[in-house]
Amino acid sequence: MPEKDLPSFEPSEDPEPVPDRLQGNGLTTQTIDLSSLFDPDVDSSGTFDLGSVGSTSFGRLLDSLPVPAILIDPSNRVVFSNQGCTRLTSDYQDLFGVSFLDLVPRPSDRERAQVLANKTLSLLDRVFRTRKPLTAEAILEIHRRRIWTRLHLRAVKISSSRYVLVLIEDVTEEKKQLALNKRRDKESHELQRDLETLVEVANSELAVMKTRLDREIANHMKTQELLKVERQKNDVLAQHFDLATAVVSPAGKFHFIDNRFQELCGYELHDIPDLSKMIAGSLDYGDHDGETQEGDSSSTAGAIHEESAVVVCGMLCRSGVKREVGVTTRRLIDGNYFIVCKTDHDLLRRQPIDGAPEATS
Repeated sequence: MPEKDLPSFEPSEDPEPVPDRLQGNGLTTQTIDLSSLFDPDVDSSGTFDLGSVGSTSFGRLLDSLPVPAILIDPSNRVVFSNQGCTRLTSDYQDLFGVSFLDLVPRPSDRERAQVLANKTLSLLDRVFRTRKPLTAEAILEIHRRRIWTRLHLRAVKISSSRYVLVLIEDVTEEKKQLALNKRRDKESHELQRDLETLVEVANSELAVMKTRLDREIANHMKTQELLKVERQKNDVLAQHFDLATAVVSPAGKFHFIDNRFQELCGYELHDIPDLSKMIAGSLDYGDHDGETQEGDSSSTAGAIHEESAVVVCGMLCRSGVKREVGVTTRRLIDGNYFIVCKTDHDLLRRQPIDGAPEATS
């Protein structure tokens, strides 16, 4: 993990409770006095050489601890490291004589490095002065290996000399997991915020679309009502018109026939054949100087499919009777054809529908 992600050396304002094995009930002092474990006559000055502490009962006791432990003298140097320090480095005995300050990596910024060094020394001095157990979190770097640690510091007295016993708890994985959880929580919150934003945008767009759709539906319903009214008007007009009318597609399929057209041909809308099948022949009122000419059904259908036309043709009725009818057509805007039929084609010549060319007399 990058160095910038590691926590700084910050002693707890309220020291965490030390393990029960280091804190008994009813003790008058919180300093561990080990004088009885050493021969008081080893040195008349009362200062002991801890280089051989490993062979003493105290050293064997520290080596039996399952966690790394070091002793620090008043000059802040390591004077003993137990076998548990193999968890930190295989050359744990090389820690002897190393300043504890050198085990705490300092930032490259000189000002921040000095602040961290002062805090480290202040922590050790506080234990020496108050003889109270303290717990602090720090980053230690031992033989280029950097780890998060929770330090449990306890004052130790051997005759007139005092030391600080430091139990080192490796919490690297714990800190990494906490950092990972924190990053995941942050990413989760950011993702949730992004999703909420997307939902809000989507809801806003849906609201706009719904408003537009409601408006279009209302307009469509209004148009349908208008078309229904117009259709009713057309039906009324067609039923009161004295000619037979129909609407035919360009392919000849009937879309509408009125009652008079039904009476004329005998068919109803659902069973009426295509226009080309009903036309048996024609008399075309084109540019023929008023002369009628017989033609086949295809020429008649072609004339009817003009923009507007007036023809006389033979229509085969349902009964099999061939009736001669005059047909006037007009192409509608939608591409279909409006057809007006009358059996009296002389009247048709005199009164063609609006826009259709008049037949020559």
